[in-house]
Amino acid sequence: MRGKEALAIVDRLLQAANHGQKLNDLQSAVFLETWAEHSYSEIAQQLGYEYDYIKQVGSHLWRSLSQILGEPVSKRNIQAVLRRYEQSQQAKQDDGVAIDFSRFDDRQEELQTLESSTIEDPYPLIGMFGLGGIGKAFGYITFIIVVGSEGDKFQLPHLPDLNPHNPQTVV
Repeated sequence: MRGKEALAIVDRLLQAANHGQKLNDLQSAVFLETWAEHSYSEIAQQLGYEYDYIKQVGSHLWRSLSQILGEPVSKRNIQAVLRRYEQSQQAKQDDGVAIDFSRFDDRQEELQTLESSTIEDPYPLIGMFGLGGIGKAFGYITFIIVVGSEGDKFQLPHLPDLNPHNPQTVV
């Protein structure tokens, strides 16, 4: 997992737990630099802050994540904790491959996985799960455009007309 992917997970966790409040720029920078295994003194020097202040920002972040994730989080174990969290989230999926569409840049491998599943099973059931606002609809549309653009490989199911004024609507 890359630092920016981990940052997106942390941001979503904190946003969900704190009623929409996201990481600020300094918290994000401290997280990314910690992820890159830089010390607080290196981070403070690079960002132009006092060591004690950077340590306080990091400590507050780890404390918040510890409460949300239900296990101790520190700058030394953050990578292992987030990997375990990500694995537990993927294990909660019923079947198939859980693919993160939160950022679709550089997702050729995931598109190939989806495309190969449509070759192996011409009518696969594909589900996308995740927190609101992470890009599930964007990933779905991208899949249709990229994979479905090669002829009639992909067809959307016919959905009934849900207009309540239409006498043929079945509810």
